[in-house]
Amino acid sequence: MLESIVMDPRLWELLNLPPGSVYIEHVYLSHVGSTLTLNCKAFGEAYPKGKPFQIQFRNCRDIRWEAVDPNAGEEAAEALGVYLGEHAHHKPAVVYTGATEMTVLYNEINVRA
Repeated sequence: MLESIVMDPRLWELLNLPPGSVYIEHVYLSHVGSTLTLNCKAFGEAYPKGKPFQIQFRNCRDIRWEAVDPNAGEEAAEALGVYLGEHAHHKPAVVYTGATEMTVLYNEINVRA
């Protein structure tokens, strides 16, 4: 478990937003499990109603999902930590919500608002 992970500042740079909090609303696997898409919403002082965005990991070599709290509800989960890792399968991305921890070893990443 990577509870000490924090928000990767590169996420805010890619979104062109000041830092805030992130909620993960939906997780999708596609392309026979080689693409993982996270539909998210960012909240902050400058955008209190939230800004939707998507993180898409493509050409994934390894996706691991750990249910940290199997009794968590089906609502959006606050991301307590997001580390984008490095593309070309060099370092995995990690997304930690308190309910789940996702580790993704990917070739390409696309973050778009």
